[in-house]
Amino acid sequence: MTNRTLLSHIVLFLMFLTMGVVPSSAQEFIEKLTDPNGAELDRFGSKVVLEGDWLFVTAYPDMPVVDAGAVHVYKREGSDWTLQEILTHDEPHMSDAFGLSMAADGDYLLLGSPLMDADGRVNNGVIYVYKRDGDRWVRQTKLSHPGDESEDWFGLSMALRGDVALVGAPQEDEGNVNTGAAYLYQREGEDWTQKARFTPGAVEQNHRFGTSVALGEGVAFVGAAYLTPGYTGTVYVYTEENGTWSLTDTLKPTNPDGVRSFGRSMTSDGNRLLVGDAIWEYNGLRNAGSVYVFEQENGIWTEQALLQAGDVDAGDYFGDNLAMWDRFIAVGARTIKAGDFQGVVYLFEHQSDTDTWQEVAFLAAADHGTDNFGFSPALDNGFLVTGAIGDREIADQAGAVFIYRIENINPAPSSPQLLTPEDGFRVTLLGDPDQPISATWTAATDPDGEAVTYAWQFSLTRDFGEPILTVEAGSATELTIEFGTLGGAMTDAGIFPVQTENVYHRVLASDGQSQTPSAVRYMRVTRDALTNVEDSETPVQFALFGNYPNPFNPQTTIRYALPQAAPVRLAVYDVLGREVALLVDQQQPVGTHEVAFEASGLPGGIYYYRIEAGSHTATRSLVLMK
Repeated sequence: MTNRTLLSHIVLFLMFLTMGVVPSSAQEFIEKLTDPNGAELDRFGSKVVLEGDWLFVTAYPDMPVVDAGAVHVYKREGSDWTLQEILTHDEPHMSDAFGLSMAADGDYLLLGSPLMDADGRVNNGVIYVYKRDGDRWVRQTKLSHPGDESEDWFGLSMALRGDVALVGAPQEDEGNVNTGAAYLYQREGEDWTQKARFTPGAVEQNHRFGTSVALGEGVAFVGAAYLTPGYTGTVYVYTEENGTWSLTDTLKPTNPDGVRSFGRSMTSDGNRLLVGDAIWEYNGLRNAGSVYVFEQENGIWTEQALLQAGDVDAGDYFGDNLAMWDRFIAVGARTIKAGDFQGVVYLFEHQSDTDTWQEVAFLAAADHGTDNFGFSPALDNGFLVTGAIGDREIADQAGAVFIYRIENINPAPSSPQLLTPEDGFRVTLLGDPDQPISATWTAATDPDGEAVTYAWQFSLTRDFGEPILTVEAGSATELTIEFGTLGGAMTDAGIFPVQTENVYHRVLASDGQSQTPSAVRYMRVTRDALTNVEDSETPVQFALFGNYPNPFNPQTTIRYALPQAAPVRLAVYDVLGREVALLVDQQQPVGTHEVAFEASGLPGGIYYYRIEAGSHTATRSLVLMK
């Protein structure tokens, strides 16, 4: 089988696994995009990804070689989308399927080439990593399949969230044919390191573990769409704890009736998980399709809703493709009931008062032809974009992309880009608290022309679940804060001297109603002592320092800083919480203090010292080695 024939088969495989305009009252048609150099069978819109202001569209032109693949990159300014560049293989080969899978988050873009022949292996697959540099996307590295067999289709499915990437290889053989596997990578600086390899517990033929993948915060989902001969399917849930990923759950529909291939498509926004079964059977209607909505509470994922087309019929393949943003879900369906795979997109909106999902829009090809409209829908920031790979405006199956704006939604400004400080910037909070830390970023634009203001935000977690500091910048695109400001926020968050932590930061652009964050960056911040510049002996913040030496035997020194006079109680406890030594219990003046701890009468092991100084408390550990 030639690679070009195989690519056509994979397009059909994806249609089975995942898949003018008629407007509705819930969205406004904005623009139709076509490839200015489009030609017959280019299939522009085969994959569509929308990330903030950036739109990525895959096509398969026959230049420079047949079906090598190309990704068109558009940038939004207001409601206008402008082609910035076209990304292609450096060394294109026939039917490499470059861009057949895509994932984007922040300043990073992953492009899959699952039919790439790598290291002498046929159709084994490669992932290309791009990083945003201003208005350009520059190839940073590539991830090759770690295995040494052919026909694994590494990169047929992908997900990206922050600095974590998840890649499916559903054709990989693990004890049997096409059992499948998935690989998890972590970005550290500019390097991507494989942290985990997931495989199914069973080794059934055609298990196809990795047909679909998705990521939440600290959770990875892997779909196995062909789990049993009955094609019921399963989603595997993996959770990260202290850097280790382990299987914590498996998901199946609560009602197994009609289920045929649960997990053939999947996406998550971190709070919700969508799982599609495009060949779900409804009351005898084969291949009608359905979508399951899961929500999590305290780490447990439960089925919350079952979505199906309001005009459900056989051959709809509802759930071929999925997208979600905010309270909206877009579902692609390559329906054949109007003949010839016209394709439609259903838009659902969550109703908070009833906690249900309501179909609010239905988009379809105006001529009911072979447009394959809805082949790859995408949602973000109030915009809905969908591919129509069979569009014939330029030529037969040249393809097109349609862009809509969801009505009654105030789209947020475009995403600013942090210019400085660089990712991984190191800073030590030491000495003068008035020392500056500065950030600069690009200006954002608002689709409605509203004024944009900015804020610099800090967190100890990448997902910014609990920011420790937010500093308003007004309309300026630069901001300087002082060491003392960040140091105080870290103290309040329980980060005491001397500790080094990753502190994540981003810029928020707001139009007063909606806001858009920049990509997240991090600093390596060492929290040390800040003192008044006029009197170096006067601390400006409370601090409990690490003991020195540590480990120790039999004596160590404990230091702490008081920005104001306070009653101080400093005690040492064993691992059972029993007090073994009281070192200080009295009123003490402003300043940096130190006290010796003599432990010759105690057994070796881990102990804890805790200070209570006015309204401040802190605890640290020490190790006695004997």
